[in-house]
Amino acid sequence: MQSTTLFCSECLGTSEKNSQGEHEALISCSECGSSVHPSCLKRAGTSTLKEEDDWLCSECKSCNICGERAEIDPLLICNVCEQGFHAHCVDPPVEKRPKTWSCSNCAARRKSKQGTKSSDVSLKKGRKRVDSSSSEEGT
Repeated sequence: MQSTTLFCSECLGTSEKNSQGEHEALISCSECGSSVHPSCLKRAGTSTLKEEDDWLCSECKSCNICGERAEIDPLLICNVCEQGFHAHCVDPPVEKRPKTWSCSNCAARRKSKQGTKSSDVSLKKGRKRVDSSSSEEGT
């Protein structure tokens, strides 16, 4: 029986040696089998993924709103929950692709945990924005 060595699709390292030369288990996409080191994903919150976690690579993820894959239009991946969204599916649409992005659910959760005012955290890329100071200006 032949043994198969898995390689990280990002750094081409193995579980014996990641891009920093350290031992790190690979995680594999539950749909296509592509493997990666959690440290190679380079997104906040992802490094806590373990080998047994259910994970989808960016090619297999689908938009959390319309359900379509990112075949033509790449997905925005939330840097907290790892869910994908087409830029044109979020309300309002995202016109310029940001380096890091949080979905409206994660941005709202972060806002409530920090106890900040709505003006302190921009939910521009999410579904709703509540700003009590602007509601009385037009009346």
